[in-house]
Amino acid sequence: MVDYDYIGISYYPFWSEQSLQELGQTVARVRQGFGAQVILVETGYVWSLGQSDPESDARAAQMLEPGYPASIEGQHRFLVDLAGTVLENGGSGVFYWEPAAVATRCSSRWGKEDESWNNTPFDYRRGNELLPGAEYLSVVSDWKSG
Repeated sequence: MVDYDYIGISYYPFWSEQSLQELGQTVARVRQGFGAQVILVETGYVWSLGQSDPESDARAAQMLEPGYPASIEGQHRFLVDLAGTVLENGGSGVFYWEPAAVATRCSSRWGKEDESWNNTPFDYRRGNELLPGAEYLSVVSDWKSG
């Protein structure tokens, strides 16, 4: 058997068949089954629609989780609830992916342009102001120190 210190998992509700509660059960099961720390190594959530091209907005709208609108508050609630779920079930932390992904005119294997500007933890329209969603980091910090 291989000895793991950490096991990383990704979670995007729109690509997963698991609810937040089921994610928590998975974190607990992996933690107990392998005796290793579990970290959510990739997640993200949109905070706006209507600022991009119609095709990108339509794609983003399909990725919304019920109860978490594409808004600054919706992103905040999702990330805080997600962090709480991971930690309450024995997880060690949550990483946001990719926090600096903004629209570019480059071509990549994902398409002609990267239109994930609305999936960042900052508002590019307001001088890259940090959004309240980043407060999920405080949830992790408070949990670890408390």
